[in-house]
Amino acid sequence: MLDALEGFHGGAKIGGLVINNLRFADDIDLITDNAKDLEDLTERLDKTSRSYGMEISAEKSKTMVTMVTNDKNTQTISAKVNGEQLEQVHSFKYLGSTIPEDVSSETEINNRIGMATSALARLQKIWVAKNISMANKINLI
Repeated sequence: MLDALEGFHGGAKIGGLVINNLRFADDIDLITDNAKDLEDLTERLDKTSRSYGMEISAEKSKTMVTMVTNDKNTQTISAKVNGEQLEQVHSFKYLGSTIPEDVSSETEINNRIGMATSALARLQKIWVAKNISMANKINLI
């Protein structure tokens, strides 16, 4: 099925290589440097998937334009899966990390600081307990 991706010459140049997809388990991220190529690549993947009896979920599939390739971020993607228009988003979660359209890590760093703060706050009773040695408290960290 992934032969639809292999023969495609468009994509984004990363480290001197042209990359048009990232794959992990049953997820595929399509990458191009322009809207037309993304629409074409999505159509090819959808058509090839259906020829193998598989269906891409239009509800779970999203498109996003990054500010790296589009400074004003006004580009609209009209990619379709099985005739259904895909939703265009400003960020998405991939492998547990939030990827924003400005491709900065600020949101992800703030999320992780928040999770760490929350985890430490849940240990408050242990930090103030007098019957637990400081060595054992430090081992918790």
